[in-house]
This record gives sequence, structure tokens and C-alpha cells, in this order.
Amino acid sequence: MPSPRPAPLAAAGKVLSVPTGAGARIEARHDTMGGVIITVGGDLGRNDAAVLSRQLHTALETTPSVVVLNVRAVTGTDPCVHEVLAVAQDRARTANIALHVVDPHHHLTDDQ
Repeated sequence: MPSPRPAPLAAAGKVLSVPTGAGARIEARHDTMGGVIITVGGDLGRNDAAVLSRQLHTALETTPSVVVLNVRAVTGTDPCVHEVLAVAQDRARTANIALHVVDPHHHLTDDQ
């Protein structure tokens, strides 16, 4: 059975809220400068990691100038979320697209 197509990204200035598991929130939008902003909040489980992966790859397919992943409101993560981020970072690097993670609490980055 083919996997469902990811929801398209919202147009510039419009926010697309993507259904996730209980307690998690993922929103994606194009900004007016040709970038994509993905905002994530709550406790991210395995199912949420799959949704985040689809949104990141959908964003990268639009070849934006930059993708910003804002995880300031993340309260916890399943270990597979780190793998999702690593794969997206590799893909962005290969496509020469800047991928910036806003992670002041170090939920997804290793900087301490």
C-alpha cells in the first residue's frame, strides 16, 4: 500500500498545521523570501517523527533558499527524531539548501 502523500506546504504567510500524535504540533509555511519555516512543539514520538520527516522532505523538494526548523517548543523526543534530522541535513547539504535548526534547549542538537 503506497504511503499517503504529504500535505502540501502552505503558501507564503499561510500556516499549514499537520496532524500528529497526541501532544505534538507541526506547522509548516513558506515565508515571503523563498524559505520554509517548520515549527514543532510538544513531545515528539515515533509517529510524529514520520510526519516531521515528510514535512522536511516536502520542504526540500520545493528547493527553497533556506529551511528553518524551529523546535523551541519541543518538550521531548523519541530517538528516531534525531535520525530524521540527520537524514534531512544530509539531503539539504547535497542540494545546497541551508537547513537551520532553532534549538535553544538542545532537544535535537548535540551542542551543550
